[in-house]
Amino acid sequence: MKTKKNIWILFEERPKKEIIQKILEIYIEEKQTKYKNSGIKILPIIKNKVFEFLYKIENFKIDGIEDIFLVLVSGHTSFVDFLLFENENKPKEEDQLKNCLYGIEETKTDSSESRNTAAGQRGTKFLILEYFSDLYGANLKKIMLYNNKNSQNQIEAGSVKFIKKCLKTTNIKFYGDYSGKYEKFTNIDEVIAEKNNMRKPPAGNTPIRLIKNEEQISISGILSKPKDEGNINHDPNQGQLIIISNTLRKLGWKKDILITDHNVKQSYIDNSRGNKFLYAMKILNIMLKDIKTPKIKIPNNYWLYENNGEKVATILLHTICNYLNFKSIYENHAGSERGYFYTNNDEEIVVNKKFNEKNINLPDYVFQDIKKKEIFICEGEMSLNYNKGIKQIEGFDIFINQYIKKYYPDHKIIKTLILSNGEGIKLKDKVLFQLNSNGEIIFNNILPKQIINFL
Repeated sequence: MKTKKNIWILFEERPKKEIIQKILEIYIEEKQTKYKNSGIKILPIIKNKVFEFLYKIENFKIDGIEDIFLVLVSGHTSFVDFLLFENENKPKEEDQLKNCLYGIEETKTDSSESRNTAAGQRGTKFLILEYFSDLYGANLKKIMLYNNKNSQNQIEAGSVKFIKKCLKTTNIKFYGDYSGKYEKFTNIDEVIAEKNNMRKPPAGNTPIRLIKNEEQISISGILSKPKDEGNINHDPNQGQLIIISNTLRKLGWKKDILITDHNVKQSYIDNSRGNKFLYAMKILNIMLKDIKTPKIKIPNNYWLYENNGEKVATILLHTICNYLNFKSIYENHAGSERGYFYTNNDEEIVVNKKFNEKNINLPDYVFQDIKKKEIFICEGEMSLNYNKGIKQIEGFDIFINQYIKKYYPDHKIIKTLILSNGEGIKLKDKVLFQLNSNGEIIFNNILPKQIINFL
């Protein structure tokens, strides 16, 4: 009897159907197989009002594949956006990367908006994925996916080109941009020359520069943010220093790599045990100048299933709304990438972080019931943090005044909570939607009728 094959896509942030489609198209291209797409949809698996913590792809069939499933996970450390497995059964936590074909990082950011950070910050994620891939004997491909080629620059800044060449040298494959014209670096001196010949940053900034001698390569780069804080919090430089170091190792440099001009204090290092940069230092065997690095223990596992976090319920309701064609106006699911705000004309706008020097508190999810002209502003929380959530939903005034009332002036606004890891069958005041720890779904009757019927 022929073994049934399914595709399992593990995700950490809300899966968008257009991104899932592109991931599946990568699989199809590599496998050179046939498929039929009649309008991809993501269906939450709910039976008798109990969510099975599982999603299924509808209207997209691949020859030789029975079903395509999606499952929410969390990383034990820096984690890529998606893992794709080809397997009959749901991947087991104890097997980690067995039968994993791809580790995928996805971004909507264009290179002019983010300069070298969009590619550079992925260096850490791919290095840690590579570490666990080697640890578990997996033979997976590392993919950088840009989800909108039209927003990518055909001619990129030298800093972006350099980082992408480094990533290619460490065996990252790019989709959705114009990096096909870039070649891998072929030797260490080429890396050093290209980086050192770049335009210097503004006065007062420390440039990333490489110096090579017989015993070591030193790389200058600030890691502290603010500069004098002594921490490791400068994300763009973290990514750059890691990907440059990884590139040097891939090209055969086995001697010392020393990070200089970093501004990190020993006291910060002594109190740090789970920093992703320290994990990378251990993996690559690199050092910080004048710093004694403590023994670092990297987690044993790369990922675990996520059934209890606050975004489990917010992503579930968001996916239901998408399935039923409700308009989602804004999303900022806990720990996830901030989304755009969608106006009444479907224009994408970036929500500012501040207004008149005050922080703009952002909800986790906002959607529209166009029939009743209602806007639901939802804050996700764990059930045990109900009181905290109540305080948070009263703090969205700037967001409401600057965005909701401006673009949806004739709509009723409903501020409400979405709770995860709940218990019992009674809802507390202001709770719209509750996902219990056993998957049971409890909802408020102010939910749009179409959603209630679906549930």
